[in-house]
Amino acid sequence: MASRPRGEDLPFDPARLERAWMTATTRLGAATEAASRVLHAAADGPLADRTELAGLEDALHWCARLDHRADEPAALLPAVILAALAEEAGQASRSDPNQIGSELRGAGVPAAVAQLIGRLSCLDCNTERPLLDADPDGAVVMDARLAVLARPPDAYRSYLRAVSRRDTSGRRWAQVRGLLDRDAVYATPECRVSLEGRARYNLAFESSELREASQV
Repeated sequence: MASRPRGEDLPFDPARLERAWMTATTRLGAATEAASRVLHAAADGPLADRTELAGLEDALHWCARLDHRADEPAALLPAVILAALAEEAGQASRSDPNQIGSELRGAGVPAAVAQLIGRLSCLDCNTERPLLDADPDGAVVMDARLAVLARPPDAYRSYLRAVSRRDTSGRRWAQVRGLLDRDAVYATPECRVSLEGRARYNLAFESSELREASQV
């Protein structure tokens, strides 16, 4: 699933998402049925109903590309999938990393890795910015999740349509400005080289569109 980044929109394939999750979690020692229950609980319903997982393909690609920078590479993909499901449901992140860690421990994932996945999946892209030297796992997960910002223009506009349907609070403009105000959107050298310019272009475009639409 993470073989290469995608610039185009792809039909959501819940079976493929579940295979990626099961492969990652069973490698960590999770029992198959228990791991599946954790995934479906995170989805808060059938996976087939989660139709707007914009950017997940990009995120999984960057998880694989940046795993050499992480202290615990095996935690990256499960954390990104859980975060994507939370975002698709209209949340900035799941709010209880301890609960997620407990669910994963119950499925058979070692305690330390389970807690790490819980913490990483609950990072808030809008308020937190892990640094590579201080929190390499967090920095990689955050960069992977933000990779969607560097999509080609048409694909980015498709992503924005999904975001606008979820943004019932009107907070998106502040989030966009917060990202633009950072000295760099991304923490890792690879993402800064490959994604930073396009991400800033897209964010500036979105900021202008939101301002013109009087959504500030």
